[in-house]
Amino acid sequence: MSIKLEQSEEIIHIAKKHMIVYMAYWLLAFFFIVAPFFFMFWLFGQGIWGQIAFFGALFIGLVILIRTIFLWNKNSAIITTHRVVDIEQRGFFDKTVTEIPYSELDFVAGKIKGIGGTILRYGTVIINNQAGTMSIVLEKVKHPVRLQEKINKYKKSFNAVYSDKGVCLNCNSKRNSIFEIIDKKIKKSELEELIKIKRAIDIKISKLLENNNDI
Repeated sequence: MSIKLEQSEEIIHIAKKHMIVYMAYWLLAFFFIVAPFFFMFWLFGQGIWGQIAFFGALFIGLVILIRTIFLWNKNSAIITTHRVVDIEQRGFFDKTVTEIPYSELDFVAGKIKGIGGTILRYGTVIINNQAGTMSIVLEKVKHPVRLQEKINKYKKSFNAVYSDKGVCLNCNSKRNSIFEIIDKKIKKSELEELIKIKRAIDIKISKLLENNNDI
């Protein structure tokens, strides 16, 4: 699982749906792959059509298994030091990517509901942006409360770092504009430092020239 990371951005956690979500597909794949072997001799005794049925069942089982593994692996939420990215894969050629940067994140809630969720520790995490125009709903993910705490922790860390730089993180602006402001502030700081160094060098040169004149 990979996304294009920004400068100084790191992936800290990848949340996936609990494997129990795909239990019906696991069982179906297992049935189509295993069942033909119990009837293998009988099927092969039926000639070409029996062989077609045997290998056809295996093929269907493998397709279901590969698709299930693919969907389980691709459907995930990527938590980075800068944002939350939700990747929703509905099929081999159907993918939706949604992201909410910490600078725009407003509300995070994690909940566990039902006997199955309580026993297996899976539930739902809801993430909303400040404008209320975007929402990420992570259903049946493992340890939703821990995930909520982790997102809030890194949101606070992100806000603390960039608030110290004088950047407005509660404004409804694009993330790119925020980093442009930071970049400008860094360049300004570097320029001021260079000016101080230049002044110190000028003073030192002036003193040396005065000493030479006295000699």
